[in-house]
Amino acid sequence: MSIPARKKKLGNGTLLDAWKQLKAKNKALATPAYKPDITPFLAKYDQDLALFDKFQTHKDDMEPLGNDKQIEPLAKKIGGHYEELKKLASQWETHIKNTSSTASRDLEDVLTDQFEFTENEIQTRRALWQQIIGLEDQVLSLQRKDLERFKSQNKGVADGIRKLEDQCETLASQIHQVVGAYQKIAIKQNDDDTVDALRTFLDNI
Repeated sequence: MSIPARKKKLGNGTLLDAWKQLKAKNKALATPAYKPDITPFLAKYDQDLALFDKFQTHKDDMEPLGNDKQIEPLAKKIGGHYEELKKLASQWETHIKNTSSTASRDLEDVLTDQFEFTENEIQTRRALWQQIIGLEDQVLSLQRKDLERFKSQNKGVADGIRKLEDQCETLASQIHQVVGAYQKIAIKQNDDDTVDALRTFLDNI
């Protein structure tokens, strides 16, 4: 049974409090006849349920973007380079259009101008792309670290919860055994009220 399901069955309060209330209503349970002492099992059960809440709180508080302060300025630079690429494309298109429509007696001058402008544009574009790729590689590295850290933390929480569930399963079995022993004692004493009360108590587990 999952711990959330156990907490739902128990409702508000603790299992130890429920046991104390039961003993207050059934004085026979306070006598030396009822052994072994069940309270250590109940206290540990409650402790594990409380620890589950801490795991959940830790899980909710985990921040996957631990490097966001480093990524933000890199992203801003990348965005600026993309804007420069847009400007280059617009300038190239405008230049080619303007020079093509310019009347010139020397076609070679026009073609040479277009060639040199395009060549320069390609070099500038290539340099910008190299910068973009370099910056994006840095972002990717930071994001990889964030992902690995988050997965590691998440696995730690999941492993902790799984261990708690196993412990609660073992404790629930031990509590059932002790309560079963108590019921046998109550039956021998012809104490039907205590037998029924113990059966109802087990509904909390």
